[in-house]
Amino acid sequence: MSSLSQVQGKEGSFLIELNFPVVPTSNTNLTDASFSMITKALNGATILDTKATATNQRWMIY
Repeated sequence: MSSLSQVQGKEGSFLIELNFPVVPTSNTNLTDASFSMITKALNGATILDTKATATNQRWMIY
């Protein structure tokens, strides 16, 4: 029996499926100044990786 069938069989249980849009990203090289500003804004948190959307309107910081 699949886990989905088991969940549906329990009374009061429900399943939520989330569909997020896929946004193409690419690697980005930050300047030292940009990197420093982002680190400062995140209270010194470690930055593992940065990505930018194709139009460079959004940055993803990991």
